[in-house]
Amino acid sequence: MKKKKKNNTARKTSIENNVIDKYYNEDYNNEILEENLEESLEFEKRLHVMEDKLEIKEDNLDLEVNILENIVKAEKIVLRKKERSEIFYFLISSILLFALITITSIINPNFVKVYLFIAVASPIALLPIAFKSIKGRGSYE
Repeated sequence: MKKKKKNNTARKTSIENNVIDKYYNEDYNNEILEENLEESLEFEKRLHVMEDKLEIKEDNLDLEVNILENIVKAEKIVLRKKERSEIFYFLISSILLFALITITSIINPNFVKVYLFIAVASPIALLPIAFKSIKGRGSYE
């Protein structure tokens, strides 16, 4: 059964190749086409239908492509993906920090008080240093 199917496929391929060769005015075996006239005509009709579907009706296509706009859109897409990942990392780190503070407050509540003191006092302690660096620069005008 497989030999018959394989032989039938080879015959069909031979017919198709000869029809294509005939279409492009190349050397083809006319005997094969005449022996299988019905199949060859059917294949030719299918080729003509495909050719009609693929044929472009107008040669001058007015396609206006704004390259700069496409580049801007691509950059926006990349930035959106980057923002999503940054938001994800921020949320994960916030949850982990909150869990750490919660666990620490359960174990020893004084750690939370020390942390809050450092969080409030450090910006206040850095203000004089910032003012000195601003005064030390002078004006660049």
